[in-house]
Amino acid sequence: MTIVNLYAGAGGWDIAATQVGLPAPLGIELDKQAAQTRQAAGYPTCQADLTQYPTPSGHIQGLISSPPCTTYSTAGKLEQDATHINITGHWVETCHPQWVAMEQVTGAQADFKQLAARMGHWGYHTNVFRLKASDYGTPQHRTRCVLLGSLSHRPAIPTPTLTPPPALGELFPHRTTEKLDRRQVSNGSPVRQISLNEIAPTLTAQGAAGTACWRNPDGTTSPLTTQESAAIQGFPPDHPWQGGKTSVGMQIGNAIPPPLAAAVLAQVTA
Repeated sequence: MTIVNLYAGAGGWDIAATQVGLPAPLGIELDKQAAQTRQAAGYPTCQADLTQYPTPSGHIQGLISSPPCTTYSTAGKLEQDATHINITGHWVETCHPQWVAMEQVTGAQADFKQLAARMGHWGYHTNVFRLKASDYGTPQHRTRCVLLGSLSHRPAIPTPTLTPPPALGELFPHRTTEKLDRRQVSNGSPVRQISLNEIAPTLTAQGAAGTACWRNPDGTTSPLTTQESAAIQGFPPDHPWQGGKTSVGMQIGNAIPPPLAAAVLAQVTA
């Protein structure tokens, strides 16, 4: 039976699915470059707009969804709009998957709880909670809200890993004298400098380069490379990013970190 990944992005959930022994999900993604990245990585992909995509009939094994976060994020418009969460709910009601895994910024928690209540009427055992990606090996301060649902059991909150994530200096040993400027998304002004002994700030959907940059000893700045941003988000170094630098930065900032996704999927499919 098929696993479907709505708002699939560049492959964070898909990397995690293969790590926990699941088949690669069929990903539905609107953004052309993100869809091309998925395809280059070998993941089944349909480029489509889910607001116009017909919901299939029949059961599926699992449903994954990371609805667009800009209407909930402090980096977005702060205008809550549950359209994409409701689309996910319609898939759950229509396809009745054995399990459901959703992830969003923390501002979506109230709408996640409303959907979880509806899922209870459809026979699901649900759990809504917040997770810190750094508790599961991602070298970044990133807190997310998760909704898990299963027809067989109430999914538990994943147990944090015992090993802390690597600090910036450990992750990038070639960086020996720089510090990382955490920057305001709205205007790019520095908030504070982060030492190489710390983990990174949240990489946002505005693009990783707009979230942080390297502060050199002479006072000049330089952006994070694509490889550095991807490593901070927990992606393998050989992930085949497609598109220009701005597009790739947005793909990285929009993605769920694969280590966090793996911990979530391991619980909901247990």
